[in-house]
Amino acid sequence: MHCSLLFYSEGTICTTEYVVAALNIDRGNLMAYDYIECSNKTSTFVSLFGVAWGVIPEIDVGSEFMRFIGPSRGKLLAIWRLISPRFHTGTVYYQPVGEQNDDKMPDIGGPVPSSWKSIDGPFLNVYACKQPWLDYE
Repeated sequence: MHCSLLFYSEGTICTTEYVVAALNIDRGNLMAYDYIECSNKTSTFVSLFGVAWGVIPEIDVGSEFMRFIGPSRGKLLAIWRLISPRFHTGTVYYQPVGEQNDDKMPDIGGPVPSSWKSIDGPFLNVYACKQPWLDYE
């Protein structure tokens, strides 16, 4: 993320994100940043922009073997997924906007706070994001 911000703000290309992060810390360019924390049965991870589950990551990761085709590889696999969709069962729990509280992220096996909402699948795709768009196209 630091490299992208540096590139767009100063027009220079960053080669090492760690160097830029260290320089920002050294210069006192600190800011609070909101993040998305997700858990499954085997791991917990943090994302700054969004988390996808379903057809989007399937197309992204599943089309790697066609990398030689270029950007069209995703479109080809997307067409295949339209013809032969794959649905995923699961439940998505979320905390509604405006109902913020000091609860920590609940444990994957523990109870979810009563103020949270839930949606049960099957899902073709779930995408939790912080930006107002998913793609430039």
